Amino acid sequence: MALIVHQGLVCEWHEGAFLDQAQLGYGLQQLWRLVAGTASWQGPPPLRMACADAAVVTRMLDAAPGTLPWVQLAAVAPASWPSGLDTDRLPALCAVAADRLHFDGLGTFPMDLVCATFLQLTRWEEWTRPDPDAFGCHKEDASLAARQGFRDRPVLDEWACVLRAWLLVAAPTWVPALPVYRVDFSHDIDVLRNYTGLGRIARTVARKLVKERQGLASLDALGEGLRALRDQGQDPCITAFDTLMDFSEAQGGRSTFFFMASRPGPHDDGYAVDSPLFLSLAGRIRQRGHQLGWHPGYQAAQDDEVFAEEFTRIGQALGVARFGARHHFLRWRAGFSWRRLARAGITFDASVGYNYALGFRASTAQAYPAFDLEAGQPLALEVKPLIAMDGPLQRAGTPVATGLSLLARRCAAVRGTLTVLIHTALGVSWALAPLSFAIVLVTALVFAAIHQVLFLALPRVAVIASVLLLALQVTVTGGVYPIELLAAPFAAASPYLPFTYAANAMQALFTVGDVGASSPGIVGLIVFGSLAVSVSAIAMVRVRSVRFTRVATG
Repeated sequence: MALIVHQGLVCEWHEGAFLDQAQLGYGLQQLWRLVAGTASWQGPPPLRMACADAAVVTRMLDAAPGTLPWVQLAAVAPASWPSGLDTDRLPALCAVAADRLHFDGLGTFPMDLVCATFLQLTRWEEWTRPDPDAFGCHKEDASLAARQGFRDRPVLDEWACVLRAWLLVAAPTWVPALPVYRVDFSHDIDVLRNYTGLGRIARTVARKLVKERQGLASLDALGEGLRALRDQGQDPCITAFDTLMDFSEAQGGRSTFFFMASRPGPHDDGYAVDSPLFLSLAGRIRQRGHQLGWHPGYQAAQDDEVFAEEFTRIGQALGVARFGARHHFLRWRAGFSWRRLARAGITFDASVGYNYALGFRASTAQAYPAFDLEAGQPLALEVKPLIAMDGPLQRAGTPVATGLSLLARRCAAVRGTLTVLIHTALGVSWALAPLSFAIVLVTALVFAAIHQVLFLALPRVAVIASVLLLALQVTVTGGVYPIELLAAPFAAASPYLPFTYAANAMQALFTVGDVGASSPGIVGLIVFGSLAVSVSAIAMVRVRSVRFTRVATG
């Protein structure tokens, strides 16, 4: 056994340890940074940890969802410790003594938090156990944090708070040099201009009607689009830049704008970064002291030639010597992407976050140096975890303010950074057109079946009833007024009307971009359609029976 010491921490490394000494050194340094910030330690290290072996790590990663033990903080923290956390327990990461999850300051800590730090920061499980989704990203629900219920917690930072408390018990005059809590805003520029032609105007008007359920606002969008075609500077995506910079400055910070340099494609807008409009915009951002960054395109995530081409193009356009990056669709891959970014001279990567959820993909709210899993060494690249994106906030059942407030409180409690991504535009790809048309077709067939039922049941007033039913549905699904502003009976009726499911299916498609997200709405439509067809068939049989009886008795 060898004792590996770093500042106030010591690890008992052995030949059977899961981490080799280079990996252990990285994990130890990063855990100390979370515990102490930039402070050093004088004297013998008071905290000792045993190194987990492969069996411990495998048992943790293979644990069934929701079965990983959680430790009561009272069992492992100093008595009467005011944690400042919004929980009284934390997950038992890399528990080397699963039957002894308590600590009184003596002996070895029951968990190998050095190993846990290495695993979570490097995203080791995504490298060795890849489970890609439709976009090539690691499935978010497949991660350890998601399966064991701590995706919304910066658990490495929270465990660091526990260790810090023990260090202060050992040396009450020791002062950690911790960062201050802050909020960083960034913006992925997927689309430079919202209105590049009449087609874009039509798509925006449709989105207002279907996705955002703002019927009256569609008229404003039409006028806005026509004005933008006459003057590019009036495009809402262009005017949004000053608004976002004003907002960031009002919070005492500066935004980072990640621009694309990709060719047009199914997932990339392909706007020109050598155009006068872009160059003028980039100059304005630099002049106001905000940062410029690169948003590598969809193909660049896997194709080295495309990556190199885009890197050259964006480097010439941004007008800055060095810059950071965030991958489009967060198509970042563990063990590959960081090495390529570092080799290109990129200063930081901001891709470690979630597309569909809020939370801490690396289990921390602190920036940290990247690690090359292939070469087994740190990289000259900083990782800035992404905590909250506007897309998940729009889709989550929890109100935006509540979701952000929860993340903000947890970041503040560990003196972390709440990084928030706000897009200047949420465009809808033409690649979704076939599925969009399919949903429209299903909706049309359902309403045709309902219309048929009305004609059979109410032949004299069927047209009037159909129009009234349509008006009711547009109202209660938020087409004119938000549901929250409607009277209770109208809001209560919304889940029982077919147009609600049609609108939900289109909204999910435009926001998430796949059939799985739209399936609940599509299934609801099919149920309504099946009922309508069944009722229509029964009514037709009865009508024919009555006519036959009349003919027979006539």
